[in-house]
Amino acid sequence: MVKKGEFMFKKLGQIKSTESEAPHLETEEGKVYKVSFVVAFVWERLDGKTNLDTVQNELENFTEAKPTELKEVMKKIVNELISVNLLKDLEATAA
Repeated sequence: MVKKGEFMFKKLGQIKSTESEAPHLETEEGKVYKVSFVVAFVWERLDGKTNLDTVQNELENFTEAKPTELKEVMKKIVNELISVNLLKDLEATAA
């Protein structure tokens, strides 16, 4: 069971891209969204076992953004992915 405060999410759908083009994420319903490499990275890492804080810490190694700025970006990415059925909030479903 997921503990409150762990911010656990599980990716839904699949990635469709090649190394030379921008990534595309496809929902289970077949809708395709062109996303940035950062969004694809976040989506890929949220496997239901890796919490959001861990993913944020990994991103901090590749960006010059301040942790507070990155946290806001991460929230936006997660909310957008949830809204288009590419991410499931495991905390909400565990309650």
